[in-house]
Amino acid sequence: MNEPQNETPNQSSTVTPKVTGIGGIFFFSYNPKETREWYAHNLGMEVND
Repeated sequence: MNEPQNETPNQSSTVTPKVTGIGGIFFFSYNPKETREWYAHNLGMEVND
């Protein structure tokens, strides 16, 4: 018996979801370049200045 899938018809199982926003939460950082790199690497977000 096949189990129901939680995928929409256009969704591929190889697609990694990415964070698109945090909803107005702001963080202070003494090293903004390193923080932007962390967000890009760990959350898949490109953060601007």
